[in-house]
Amino acid sequence: MVRGATAQILHILPDSNDAAARRTAQIIDRVRQGYQHSIVPARPNERDWLTGVRQDSVRFVSDFPELSGLPLPGRLQRIAQAMLPFDVVVTHGYEAMNAAMARTMFSEGYAPPPLIHHEWGDDAAGGALTGRRRDLYRQLALGRSAALVVPDETMEGRALTRWQQPLGRVKRIGEAVDVTAYARRPKADSLPGIIKRKDELWIGVVDGARNSGGIDAALEAVRALPDNCILIWASAGDHPSFVREAAARAGMDDRVHPLASGGQHARYLGLFDIALVPESGIWPQEAVLGALAAGLPFAGQGAAALADLLAPENVALLEESAGQALHDLISRPDLRQQLGEANRRRAAADFGLDRLAATYRRLFDSAIAQTPRKR
Repeated sequence: MVRGATAQILHILPDSNDAAARRTAQIIDRVRQGYQHSIVPARPNERDWLTGVRQDSVRFVSDFPELSGLPLPGRLQRIAQAMLPFDVVVTHGYEAMNAAMARTMFSEGYAPPPLIHHEWGDDAAGGALTGRRRDLYRQLALGRSAALVVPDETMEGRALTRWQQPLGRVKRIGEAVDVTAYARRPKADSLPGIIKRKDELWIGVVDGARNSGGIDAALEAVRALPDNCILIWASAGDHPSFVREAAARAGMDDRVHPLASGGQHARYLGLFDIALVPESGIWPQEAVLGALAAGLPFAGQGAAALADLLAPENVALLEESAGQALHDLISRPDLRQQLGEANRRRAAADFGLDRLAATYRRLFDSAIAQTPRKR
């Protein structure tokens, strides 16, 4: 990018994918100096996902051509023309694939800007193409993209094999969290209907799967602990009835609190003393990173699946059973603090928003520098 110039970045979010919205908000909030951001949103009237982002740095594009439908030449030509005023186009999900195809088809005639595409692993059913034909369409559409961003190893493998993307084009960029926001400990009475008392130790589970998978294992692990150990089961949905029912069956009503988190993990994770993972697949990754940033130690058999995210000191604890690990953490405040601080350092070093912002600056500037444009 020419020093002193302002790069025009267009973000296209054709559906309401939470991960795409969260990543876009993080980029706009942190990658500001030298960049002007414009958005083609999934739902123009819904902007809650931009809460906390400076609105004066965002422009909404209301007249962008319709993305959905068959990739007919006329539609793709209109999309390619609409991208011309920008320096980089950032797209998300299969529903934005027509933009990638427009960029590939008209790369010679119009010299449209470089395109950076994201896939999040939530390929929706339906549409004009399905299954293998979608894979083939991705392969063709992404043929001249500057980069394909994926969140994890599974999606990286899919991009390299099923979509036949070259290794140098695929960029794995995982979740990131605002470490500073999670480091602020919430007040003891900040949650509706729940007050954390001074003598209580809260053992928390974040249930992103919205099912009853690990509730019995969690109850069994907490039952063997002192009475001041309270299980908090946070769910992205409403208060899950299965938590209350399971607690009643176990005779632990007074030691279990369901929590409707609404996905706002920074509101409550700092109140936990220990993060419990009764089985793998329950904790969503953004909640795991938030717990690391909040300085929580992890315990539980399911936490072994998170070993690549946790600090090495905490990984060593996972060799013990959930019950033994919880007992050690409850009886040794120094161990809780030691592992929690190690996890906080890991979050700041590898999963902080500053690092994410630096990655995207390099990605944007590299794409602009390597793509000749007709002015």
